[in-house]
Amino acid sequence: MRLYGVGSISVTVLRGSELHESFALGAEKSTLFQAGSLSKVLTAFGVLELVRQGKLSLDQEITPLLKGWKLPESSLMNGAKLTARELLTHSAGVGVPGFGGYARDGSLPTLIQILKGQAPANSAPVELLSKPGTQWFYSGGGTTILQLLIESMTSASFSDWMKRAILDPLGMKESGFYARLPDDLRARAARGLQYPDTKIADGARAYPELAAAGLWSTADDLARSVAAVIRGQSVDSAPVGRALYQQMIHSQFGPSGLGPMVRSESGAQLFEHEGVNQGFVSRWMGWIQDGKSSGGVAIMTAAQGGEFLIPEILYGIARDQGWPVLNPETRIRPHVEKLPVGWERSWIGRYQKVGEQNFFEIVKKDSRLWMKFNSSVPNLPLERTESKSGNALAGESGIELRRLDQSDEVSFIQVGGPHPVSTWKKL
Repeated sequence: MRLYGVGSISVTVLRGSELHESFALGAEKSTLFQAGSLSKVLTAFGVLELVRQGKLSLDQEITPLLKGWKLPESSLMNGAKLTARELLTHSAGVGVPGFGGYARDGSLPTLIQILKGQAPANSAPVELLSKPGTQWFYSGGGTTILQLLIESMTSASFSDWMKRAILDPLGMKESGFYARLPDDLRARAARGLQYPDTKIADGARAYPELAAAGLWSTADDLARSVAAVIRGQSVDSAPVGRALYQQMIHSQFGPSGLGPMVRSESGAQLFEHEGVNQGFVSRWMGWIQDGKSSGGVAIMTAAQGGEFLIPEILYGIARDQGWPVLNPETRIRPHVEKLPVGWERSWIGRYQKVGEQNFFEIVKKDSRLWMKFNSSVPNLPLERTESKSGNALAGESGIELRRLDQSDEVSFIQVGGPHPVSTWKKL
């Protein structure tokens, strides 16, 4: 934890669909963390519950259902329609990948102002970037449309309806969607740390984009939602129901199921999502093999360094529990062939995660490259992998870095490993 500058963490492990064990360091089991984009997964539960109730179809045009805002007209639509399925799978062609949050004591925009990109909103308007159903583009803006859809269809506030229809039935009694955490809960909340070692003012940023980033939760509560998905593969129960739970964890478009990211590994179906708000990083993951064995985990941290600590924890849990997924033997191994002198220079620099306020540096020390997560000494040694061109790096924790451009200089890289691939821009 010290290596990555993480001061507090909470972890809950599932064996089958039951909570098996929990631990917390620098926190209590009841500590509340911002869940970041894990909010999107719970929002998917909400949308699918409306489908189960027969009030919504995943493939119907939702524009007539939206109150107070419509997606701006665009020639890119070209006869296509905007559907809940496309918004859940990041294939609706809409923009705004993520949100930066607001000062806790500042003015917050309304939902309509966020969608229109109007002050005091600090994000761009949600607009069409490509024809729906043709490209995968991770979109917090699309999830914000789903927030409006739920409010329009239920005539209730998003937070109230989600609490009543989803969180409470799942047993997530400690959780809630809050732009600003209420004063009576702040004493139980972790305080976030941003890169390199900067405390977030008032402990956390405010996120009025509730569906995309506004969930506060505990590791136990998040694990209960993973357990619900596992049970839902064989048991038909509300919320959501068996048929939709089954769709939820199988590929719909690109890497997306209906909410989670999904993939097959070692004969198991794996479903997962990462959550990142400023100062907070979390992970939600489950797996099912042959309908007979299953497991999962929820991990919450209050530091940007959690981005890189979490994969190490995942490998450790997978090994300890004997999971068929996240086998460390599948990691990329260092390439042993000699590279040209100076090959590493193009990698050195500071990187920002696209659409988020998360950073790291690559520095050179003692004739090798290191990933650096805080202002202390370099943290994680990197080795070249795969080819003589030096186009990929790997760290001991299983993290993998791959350059996306073919020029001499590195502009964008993908960071992967035992978690969903993310894109980072060199600053």
